[in-house]
Amino acid sequence: MRLRSNLIRLAATDLSNHLACRHLTSLDLSVAHGLRTAPDWRSPDLKVIQELGLRHEAAYLQSLQDAGLSFVDLRAMNEQQAISETLSCMHRGIEAIAQGSLASGRWFGRPDVLRKVAKPSRLGNWSYEVYDCKLARETKATTILQLSPHRLTPSPAPIATSAAGLPNVTTAAALTIISPWSPVLPNFSASN
Repeated sequence: MRLRSNLIRLAATDLSNHLACRHLTSLDLSVAHGLRTAPDWRSPDLKVIQELGLRHEAAYLQSLQDAGLSFVDLRAMNEQQAISETLSCMHRGIEAIAQGSLASGRWFGRPDVLRKVAKPSRLGNWSYEVYDCKLARETKATTILQLSPHRLTPSPAPIATSAAGLPNVTTAAALTIISPWSPVLPNFSASN
């Protein structure tokens, strides 16, 4: 959650956090408005889980490169640069976009990977689906909820649709979870 030009910018995690704890939302709002500072303490076990998650994501990204897909990694870019570059990559038909940035109004998201699929859109004979790397052995409802804003804005329309000003940029047909025991084959795909 961030304050940008007097508008609260929300991410998928903010939605999940709010449903888990409304008080956390009020704390996050007070941090965004500069009324308090964010806590500087982090759980040591969370650090280990985050590191394992980053390794899992890196292994999946490497598998995409090893498969010979056209690939762009936007992890090092700031939010504005990544939004612009994501849209450029989508227009060029890049097959895999790591940490692409999608935005629409209050919503902002950085899915782990946007994968090009053979479904026509205004981009051409392709569009994109969201792939997310998760460590859990089972896909939880909170995971689906966390990924939903990447597919839907309140309109409901895919975030990427509004970001690009193009209908059907993301197919909104699937969210694919990449599990660590099968980095190439997802263990879950939510379809409409």
